[in-house]
Amino acid sequence: MSTNPQPDIDAARAIDHLVEETLLGRRGPGWALPAHAHALLRLLRFCPGAAKAHRIDDLALLLDVTPRDIKAAARTLVCDFGLPIAGSRRPPYGYYLAVTADEIGAALDPLVGELRAIAQRVRSLGGRRRLQELLGQIELDLSGPEEAA
Repeated sequence: MSTNPQPDIDAARAIDHLVEETLLGRRGPGWALPAHAHALLRLLRFCPGAAKAHRIDDLALLLDVTPRDIKAAARTLVCDFGLPIAGSRRPPYGYYLAVTADEIGAALDPLVGELRAIAQRVRSLGGRRRLQELLGQIELDLSGPEEAA
């Protein structure tokens, strides 16, 4: 992981370009950006970085939606549109547009921890074989047609 918390100017421009293209409907999975995701992305775009994270309750209030809608919109932006929307579980708490490798790493750390905890539970409840089957399925999903294209 990088030790420089400052965004690389070229990387920040590239991310802003991805955001712009997504907002204009010129990139994505082939379907329109849902309204809640569009509104969230517009808001996060102009205050990037972990230091400017927005608490989920504040976002919900600003966008007149529920916290669940914010979570769904963030998931859509990350999983379906490939944008670096991160969530911080330590101060400052909230969602933000990640612009440095450190920010992305900080957002990944708790997710990896959750994945490990879930794998341990699967192994405890279903045994080693069930965990190996699950990991094999995940590997197949990750090497599916999207990567081959």
